[in-house]
Amino acid sequence: MSRIDFLLAWSGVGYSDIQGLAVSIGPGSFTGVRVGLSSAKGLSMGLGLSLAAVSGFDAMARLAAWTDMPVWVVLDAKRGQVFAAAYSKGGRERIQEPGVYEPNALGEIIREKGEKVLVCGDGALRYGSLLAGIIGDLGIFIPGENNLQRPASVAWIGRERLMEGVYDDPASVVPMYLRGVDIRKNSAP
Repeated sequence: MSRIDFLLAWSGVGYSDIQGLAVSIGPGSFTGVRVGLSSAKGLSMGLGLSLAAVSGFDAMARLAAWTDMPVWVVLDAKRGQVFAAAYSKGGRERIQEPGVYEPNALGEIIREKGEKVLVCGDGALRYGSLLAGIIGDLGIFIPGENNLQRPASVAWIGRERLMEGVYDDPASVVPMYLRGVDIRKNSAP
């Protein structure tokens, strides 16, 4: 909350100037998503502001608004897996819901569709060589740090939704989890 106060002061904006909030619901860092979402929900309810909950997949896909190819957003899910979702040309409409994949299996799915696609996200960066080996010239990969999610993209989508009168009930917004609970007993003595 102190960082929010700092940013508001730095930009010369007060809480009373805020007209709505946009927040990423993930996937992402377990703690980071929960803290960000809790903060946004608290501010939304406390200040009576509209809230737009935005998927990290949607935010990443929107960064590819310039392309005329379908977009695959591939995020690193750790544990040798990726989270992935597919979007129409320009990344505006989701055409395959988010799921958890082994990178090899995802590469096969993309190859079987047989169309040239843009592949982006930190999972595409981590597993790019493996995926490119499977899908060959059907994939164009976004290079380097351009694969990182951007808060501005979350804000852009959130603002569009709020301007259209589409918002979420802060009491019912939850993080996007694509994998079940994985609790293990600590092996340390």
